Amino acid sequence: MGRIQSADAVMKNKSTTMYGNIVALDESSLQEDLLFVGTDDGLIHVSENAGGDWKMYDKFKNVPKDTYVNALVTSKHDVNVVYAVFNNHKNGDFKPYVLVSKDKGKSWKSISSNLPSRGTVYDIAEDHVDPNLLFVGTEFGVFFSYDGGEEWKQIKAGLPTIAVKDIEIQERENDLVLATFGRSFYILDDYSSLRNLSSNLASKATIFEMKKSLMYMDARPLGLRGKGSQGESHYTAKNPL
Repeated sequence: MGRIQSADAVMKNKSTTMYGNIVALDESSLQEDLLFVGTDDGLIHVSENAGGDWKMYDKFKNVPKDTYVNALVTSKHDVNVVYAVFNNHKNGDFKPYVLVSKDKGKSWKSISSNLPSRGTVYDIAEDHVDPNLLFVGTEFGVFFSYDGGEEWKQIKAGLPTIAVKDIEIQERENDLVLATFGRSFYILDDYSSLRNLSSNLASKATIFEMKKSLMYMDARPLGLRGKGSQGESHYTAKNPL
């Protein structure tokens, strides 16, 4: 009592700091026990034995020191590949920081390329079929790349200019699901045609492969014998006469 504590002091634990919190985590789907975690002070830690031992990486080219690790995403295709998104907007820096490592975090390469210079990136997703097809959610919407991040193109088609905070892929239907800041959820239905863009851009016209359609025909449509298509909740009984 009677003392003015510093900003990084919590109760009696003066060694507790404002930094060092884990804010991003992903587990490899290709290698058991391979974990990646990112912290709010710009560090990435890697463990290959389910957290028994960790390696720390703190140097990322052109990324300012102590930059918040907003997302870590492991590849569905290559056990060595992991993507990282850094977010420094709280320090007045709105640049996009999107990086990829192809050696489990030992070295990193920027794939921000032509993303908007003041468009903070919040999340990244990798297609489950084509490893070169990537999506990022930014302050100004969603962008995709069909060449592993060498070039990005914006997806609009009814999507407002809004921050896209989270991205998920519904693999069975090939749907891109977006969570926005203040404008609810958006779904890009069956984006599979984007996988063929790189090989078809030079053509004057391209016919993309269509998803197979199924027609449902009732075995006993409404109006014929029995319950038809009305289900078990519809009561029927034999005519007593």
